[in-house]
Amino acid sequence: KQWYQRRVRGSLLVFLGVASLFVCVNLLVTKITLFLIKLFVHICNTVLWIAIPECYPTTLRNTATGFINFWGKSAGAVATGLVYLLFYISPTLVISMFTGAALASTIAAMIWSRETKDERIADGEE
Repeated sequence: KQWYQRRVRGSLLVFLGVASLFVCVNLLVTKITLFLIKLFVHICNTVLWIAIPECYPTTLRNTATGFINFWGKSAGAVATGLVYLLFYISPTLVISMFTGAALASTIAAMIWSRETKDERIADGEE
């Protein structure tokens, strides 16, 4: 199978898994599932912060971290306002907004991901 077929199928499974959280069968099941998702995210973030410094030069790391923090905070502020506005129109619009954002970021990651394995990345100080 092509690489994009695997990514699309994997993204679809993740999307369906997250969407299934909106169907609350049992409060305990929902809480345990959300706890496991949060735990998985924290483990991945911890591994990233340990592994990234070994792979990229400091200037590139700091630039990327600043870029991510800026857009994360900006999107958080805009999304908070949109949730406040859209919830009173229809709660379904809020779910649709987050679903659209997740799909857009998945598609962007598939399009613009660049493999850097075994490539030499120039340090800014050389």
